[in-house]
Amino acid sequence: MKVRFYLEVGEVILNLFEQGDELYANGFYEEAYEKFELAYVNEEENNADCLNYMACCQIHLGNSQQALELLDKALKISPTWERLLFNKGRAYLKLDNYTEALAYLNRAIMVSPNNQDVYYYIGVYYEKTTDYEIAKQYYQMSLEIDHEQSETHLNLGTVFWNLGDKGKALEEFDLAYQYDNNCFDALWNKGHVLYSLKQFSEAILCFEQVYEHNPNDTETLNDLASAYFRLNDHQQALKWLNKILAIEPDNEHALKGIKALNKQFRE
Repeated sequence: MKVRFYLEVGEVILNLFEQGDELYANGFYEEAYEKFELAYVNEEENNADCLNYMACCQIHLGNSQQALELLDKALKISPTWERLLFNKGRAYLKLDNYTEALAYLNRAIMVSPNNQDVYYYIGVYYEKTTDYEIAKQYYQMSLEIDHEQSETHLNLGTVFWNLGDKGKALEEFDLAYQYDNNCFDALWNKGHVLYSLKQFSEAILCFEQVYEHNPNDTETLNDLASAYFRLNDHQQALKWLNKILAIEPDNEHALKGIKALNKQFRE
């Protein structure tokens, strides 16, 4: 006899699958996998759905080969479900198997031509293979279906950056952050575009926001030091370099920077 497990949250009773869904949405992939696996064993939900989520957890955990095995099981149950097909494409992308990745992504788009996720991952494929013009087209097709996709705007901004269109890149990074205020990669990338345009004060504003989110990111600390150095504000540059050394005492770049700045101060 199958045993049902439930978790009470306030007045809401969540079964195992729903618990897994909640954990997955919050980025707890190991815990979510365990719930989906129990739901699968206890047949609480559609087995293909459980296997699909289990595979997605494994993709996030860096176990793409295990994900493929789970997806193959799911495809025996639902052979034309586009989500299983494009998740196989995702897993193959993680394994840098681009031939298989594109094959499964194309199968998914044939089954579901209006699925923005499929267009997004085909865009990822072409970005990874450095065919930026085609990547741009697929990201834009994905956004035509759902314009409020932060990650797609982020990737499209990177594509524009690689194509040399810094103005469009800035627009996309702004949209990525607009639709997700936790998308600090968009701010960091925006800072680098502004830095390349010699808009150092504006770049600093972006880097400072990233720093506030993650004060131990030495790369961002270095970006701040570099931007202040370009503004000839050597005291501020020194401050940020010292913050790097507080985290990584042997950081060669910071040590060289401080040595050069101290020499200037003596002169």
